[in-house]
Amino acid sequence: RVVTSGEEFEVESLEDSENAFPKHVFIMTRGTRGDVQPFIALARGLAEQAGWLVTICTEERYRPMIERYSEVTRGKIQFRVCGGDTEKRIDSAVSKWAFNQKSDLLQMAILGRSEREFFDAEP
Repeated sequence: RVVTSGEEFEVESLEDSENAFPKHVFIMTRGTRGDVQPFIALARGLAEQAGWLVTICTEERYRPMIERYSEVTRGKIQFRVCGGDTEKRIDSAVSKWAFNQKSDLLQMAILGRSEREFFDAEP
């Protein structure tokens, strides 16, 4: 039994895991729905076509969408949560102002801050 980010789940032994799925792909993504949704389609293709185990690690707000589309006849798709909330961040007045700025330094600072937030889920 493993606990991470408040979630508790069973972990199969490495030997069982290797026998159940030929490959395990870990996809880490974040952003808006339009950034995350293509990776769900990719996960479905890898699971259905190749029988692979695919873990999608992204923001909590996308859990229902991933779980809704994770039913596959072959392979398996699972969700793991990471930190951050891109939708909330980009809807703020400061973010809307910053997106319209042309300063590379400002854009790098914003990106750096958002990447730090992405890993807040780390214990």
